[in-house]
Amino acid sequence: MPVASEHTSALVSRPPLAAPWEMLTNTRDRLRAELRYKIDMRLQELTGSPDARMRWTEDEYARLVVLRHEAKIKWPADVPFLNLSDIRGGVRPLEQLREHWNTGVLCLERATAEDLVKAARDPRTVHPNPDLISKRPAPAAGVVVESSALYPGTLAFLGVHPTSTQPAAVESILGKRSRDQRIDVKRPRVRPVTNPLNLPLRRRKRGVTSRRYVFEPESEIEDFSDAEERARKRARYLCTDDPIEEFL
Repeated sequence: MPVASEHTSALVSRPPLAAPWEMLTNTRDRLRAELRYKIDMRLQELTGSPDARMRWTEDEYARLVVLRHEAKIKWPADVPFLNLSDIRGGVRPLEQLREHWNTGVLCLERATAEDLVKAARDPRTVHPNPDLISKRPAPAAGVVVESSALYPGTLAFLGVHPTSTQPAAVESILGKRSRDQRIDVKRPRVRPVTNPLNLPLRRRKRGVTSRRYVFEPESEIEDFSDAEERARKRARYLCTDDPIEEFL
């Protein structure tokens, strides 16, 4: 008589899951992901908030890290405190940050009462590395282009319409002006989408019938400003809000 044998299932130990950054192939991406993960996890452990994230701008670091979570980061003096994607220099500065993290030079700690007062008064005073704050480049000066304004339909010459990529460049010549264009052009109007009760449809409306653009007469341009110099400059232009065509 055959004896029934009991089959015991052996427990197979699974290998531990790989860290999120180890799946990346690019070295720079892998270093950035590793540093972000470790810094955010340490910040969550320190504050007890699962939504805590490191902020990299001057204002958000003071407001969302120091003031909200009462934490601060000790940052090495030879690397600028920026978003890890904006740090220049390739892989070398990221490797330095990882080494500083492993040795404890780069770490997180609780903010003191003095830090909270400084952060509320001036965010720059609690910046982790104020000596290497990146300066924002000044906006380039706009170049004014005097393009021709043509009348809609006939394309008759109306005058010169100064345009520029920087609005301040045009305002220095013409001054700040209010727009005369209608504000309801291209605005959506409520219409029935379905008609389940088979009701008679509403009469179709024609919509806006007035002119889309309003042009200023030349007589009003000279009286726009009290300054003689600005009035003399404005006399050269026939200003339009949105010319149909512009030719250089």
